[in-house]
Amino acid sequence: MAEIVGTDSFLGLIIRQNKKPQQTLVSYLRMILNFRYGMDVVMAGSVSEGCSIIQRNPEGIICAFVVQDEIIDSKTAISTLSKRGDIPLLLLLPRRCVESLKTLRGPLPNVSIGTWERAFDGTSASIKSILEKSFVRNKIDLLIGCDGDISHRELQEKVGRRIKNLHTLPTLPQVVLNIMRLMNDPRATIDDLEKVISSDPSIVWKLLEVIKAPVFAGTRRSGWNLREIIVRLGMRKVGAIAQQIKLVNSFIKVDQRQFDLRRFWEHSIGCAMIADRLYAQRIIPIKEKVEFDEYWIGALLHDIGKLVLGIYFPVYFQKVLDEMQSGRRVVRDFHEAENELGFPGLHEDVTKLMLLKANLEPKLVEEIGAHHVRAQTFGGLASLLHLADNICKDLKLGYLENEQGKFSKKVLRDLGLRLEDIKQIGNALGDGMAQEIEDVVQRSIEQKEKKSALGDSAEESAAPAAEEERNGSDAKGRADDTARLLQMLRELQDRLRAHPHFSPAQREDFLVDAENLRAQVDKNVLNKTVVLALLDQFVGAEFCGDLIAAIQTLLAVRFERQEDIDRSPSAGVAPVR
Repeated sequence: MAEIVGTDSFLGLIIRQNKKPQQTLVSYLRMILNFRYGMDVVMAGSVSEGCSIIQRNPEGIICAFVVQDEIIDSKTAISTLSKRGDIPLLLLLPRRCVESLKTLRGPLPNVSIGTWERAFDGTSASIKSILEKSFVRNKIDLLIGCDGDISHRELQEKVGRRIKNLHTLPTLPQVVLNIMRLMNDPRATIDDLEKVISSDPSIVWKLLEVIKAPVFAGTRRSGWNLREIIVRLGMRKVGAIAQQIKLVNSFIKVDQRQFDLRRFWEHSIGCAMIADRLYAQRIIPIKEKVEFDEYWIGALLHDIGKLVLGIYFPVYFQKVLDEMQSGRRVVRDFHEAENELGFPGLHEDVTKLMLLKANLEPKLVEEIGAHHVRAQTFGGLASLLHLADNICKDLKLGYLENEQGKFSKKVLRDLGLRLEDIKQIGNALGDGMAQEIEDVVQRSIEQKEKKSALGDSAEESAAPAAEEERNGSDAKGRADDTARLLQMLRELQDRLRAHPHFSPAQREDFLVDAENLRAQVDKNVLNKTVVLALLDQFVGAEFCGDLIAAIQTLLAVRFERQEDIDRSPSAGVAPVR
């Protein structure tokens, strides 16, 4: 049974059955609570368990939800779940259950009822509308968007308090945050940046690879070391490229069908490279000075909210994609599709939360978040990102290949440009720019084994060398897989330590299992039975479901590699008895 530690929690209680329709509804509820209100959730499997949680933790829960396909026939249970009307309670049930329920409601004003059939219809009977009205009555405010003249610092503190326990809002990698801090420190030196980048060897060797790309090469010599690269290209440029490499290789791809991570980074890196071309070559008249790292990192992160939604809430993300394409020759913009579904600007809000969590400068937070330029005023960075984003789509490098750029008349008017001018710029960049983007993306992503450059005629004579290369590749692949698994398990341990709903004994038990799992994974040969038994302790846990799915995927690769080695001739032949 869940136990909430401390009394400063900002939590919603969700009671749900573990069936597919309920899981979909709960996913939407959780997304709204997490990203619109900064509210974490605690789950219960039955009404009686939910009542026990409320009774044992009277201060931590500020709202409650019941999602099930059965009639609730206990007025006492409803009264308990709403704390006798003190907190909002939303009952989300099939229509057939609602009529019999109304007779039990009694005078409790804080109980709202919604039906499954109308949960997503965009009317006042939808989940979102019922929840928002109920929260307004109870003075539960939105995380972003209702603060009037609140200062950036006050907003950052508010967001920090509310999202500190959200596991659906990942933290940017520490080395990325360290480089950001350095770039904002006027006293930072080349030695400081070299030390930070060198702390992550995977960045160093990929950085040396990325700067070989023609777009960065210039007068570069192939023999430059890291320090020479920083001196020649500058701290801001090298720092931004190092951040790019870490970002591209850090986020976990849970399921290939759910989110096209490569396509996402092709668009984001493409935006960065196009912004650089537009600004550095003065193709467009941006009057104010914009630093390289501002527009480069701004472009990399401008759609990070889509990545979070795609990984943690794939059902919603797919609904947006479907709405973008539904029966249209020209697809809708992602923002327009979200608006049609009743979640206007959600991916932008999630992006802003990520940037606030990372303590980015106020200017960056506002202008990166404003790249759709719906506000009346916006700066040069927002204009630059807006143009780069939409030109990138016109080059068929949107998340969907058939997305088209939709340029703001306000931006074009402020810059003295016509739509024809932008189309000419896009045509001039053309296929050459798309190929450069693909080259940089390829160099940024951690590579698996490479294909042999030998022709078919050399295949037989190259067999021994190929076998040796394959063995080396297998060893490297196994080492890479192990490193990633250990990194994921460290994150699992961090989540266990930070999770607010465990008693000390529960937390200690989970941490012991996690440490035993790490010890098993770190071995050269995995004991499949032991590993899966240890992992099973975490399967189904709400707070780490995304991470466990990723670990399971990577373990399957490790097991397959291990079985391939066992089957290969080089593994040895049993002696004849």
